[in-house]
Amino acid sequence: MKALLLAALWTHLSASVLLMGAFATLLLAGMPTTLTGCRWDDTIVRWARRLVLLALGSGLVWLMARTAVLENRPHAALEPPAIWHVVLDTWPGLVWLARHVLLVVLAAFLALRPDVTQRLNWLGARVEALLLASLALALVSASSHAAAIAPGTAPAVAADVAHLLGTGLWLGGLVSLALLLYAASRRGGADARPYAVVAARRFSRVALLAMLVLMGSGVMNALVQVENIAALMGTTHGRLLIAKLLMLAPILVLAVINRTRILPALPGPSAMRRLGGFVVLEAGLALVLIALAAAMTLTTPARHAQPVWPLPFRFSPDVVLDVPEIRWRVFLGSQLMIVGVVLLFMVLLLRRRRLRVLTAALVLVAIGAGIGLVPRRRLSDVVPAAAPDLSRRLDRLGHGGVRRALRRLPRQHRRQPAAAGSTLRGHRAPSRRRALLAGQPRHARARHAGLQPPSG
Repeated sequence: MKALLLAALWTHLSASVLLMGAFATLLLAGMPTTLTGCRWDDTIVRWARRLVLLALGSGLVWLMARTAVLENRPHAALEPPAIWHVVLDTWPGLVWLARHVLLVVLAAFLALRPDVTQRLNWLGARVEALLLASLALALVSASSHAAAIAPGTAPAVAADVAHLLGTGLWLGGLVSLALLLYAASRRGGADARPYAVVAARRFSRVALLAMLVLMGSGVMNALVQVENIAALMGTTHGRLLIAKLLMLAPILVLAVINRTRILPALPGPSAMRRLGGFVVLEAGLALVLIALAAAMTLTTPARHAQPVWPLPFRFSPDVVLDVPEIRWRVFLGSQLMIVGVVLLFMVLLLRRRRLRVLTAALVLVAIGAGIGLVPRRRLSDVVPAAAPDLSRRLDRLGHGGVRRALRRLPRQHRRQPAAAGSTLRGHRAPSRRRALLAGQPRHARARHAGLQPPSG
């Protein structure tokens, strides 16, 4: 059932993202005036009608699967009372209802087929469709992990909304742009090549802005949901985030190649076909990225899960604070890495010497990581060799897990604070029993200790 839930959620999110991106690309390209451009516009609207139906159908399947998971009964997915209970009596159900009402309104609006021959009518129809699709996509954040954060719910939800809208604006518009480039690269579509070049350049500028929004909101979400390295590497949610970042890297590389190499070569037909192929590849990777994001929503957030440290060592930031010889290395390495990251962003804006700047940026990042890498230390190094089982357990728990395990210890097993006025290092305060016996006579203390008082 969880596999069905994941498949339905991925289909629903993909359809919603592509729906928003389609109308955003139409507005970026502008009202077409050529025959090929008008055909492309009609094709996008026709596919948008199908995407709305796909989003509605997959959303219904998701609701049924969600009902079965909540009721812990597979047959509950086919019981209308159980489904209505989830819709009307749970917060995710109410959010689902609001989102699908918007999708139904969008489907009815697209089915009306309004007259868009005049520019004002065309603009109004496309803007209205984009607003409905964007609002339906943004409401996903109302029932996401970000909505469960307290305190700080509003900033977390705002960051999640920005992340979703940036995804729809950038990754959702790739398929529509690829269709336009393929149509304009054909022999019969030469009349739409200037139109396609304008659309591609506008989309490139907006995609750069959306990428920056995605990175900023993604960092905010990670800080809220993950919090530390142990949760990032030791939980399912954190590992999915790592996989998501690894999948984002080739998408960014393709975006840089498209912007710096292929886009300046337009409007040649071969350059359009090459750009269209790269955009399709980028869109395919984006669908995998959405699948990873859907899987993250079905797992426990890393901040609430018990991490299991997967490595035989742990990173020790205490060494940076305690050892002056290492402190300057970390500072220098971090500064070099920051300069390298700044140069990586400058590559997207430069028009000349991009390869040299990119090489310098990568070298600075590598050198900074090599200099400033925090020394590693095994947890088992601080445990006596006579306790191998405890050493292995500590290595699996990690630094954060050890702290949580110590907090769960009973109070009588914890190290007591030093007594007031004590000058001995490591002195333990007397226990409660010893404190009670301290003021009693000697024979009473002996009786409590299980000894007989001396006769006479």
